[in-house]
Amino acid sequence: MRGTSDRVWIGHLLVNGALGAGFGVLLATAFVAADLAGLGSLMGRSIGVLPGFVLLASLFGVAFAFMAAGTAVMLVGPERDDDHPTPALVPVPVRARRSGR
Repeated sequence: MRGTSDRVWIGHLLVNGALGAGFGVLLATAFVAADLAGLGSLMGRSIGVLPGFVLLASLFGVAFAFMAAGTAVMLVGPERDDDHPTPALVPVPVRARRSGR
């Protein structure tokens, strides 16, 4: 049943993406709150504090969401097909020849 497998796969990606986005927003908030490299004080002195923070947090969120979704894709193993098992790998002898110099 392919539909159920696809739903699980999409759910897996969405959950990992949401966790990554949440972590990105949390990290951006921590950078501003800790005044890392003067970022918090710089934002505090600027005119548009809220739009600047929203832009920073959303970019961090998108970047970390894509990284988490990509990691989820890479961690998924290959599909198993019990009807057609993978054949065993057999070494093939190859005769080595000298190059024609």
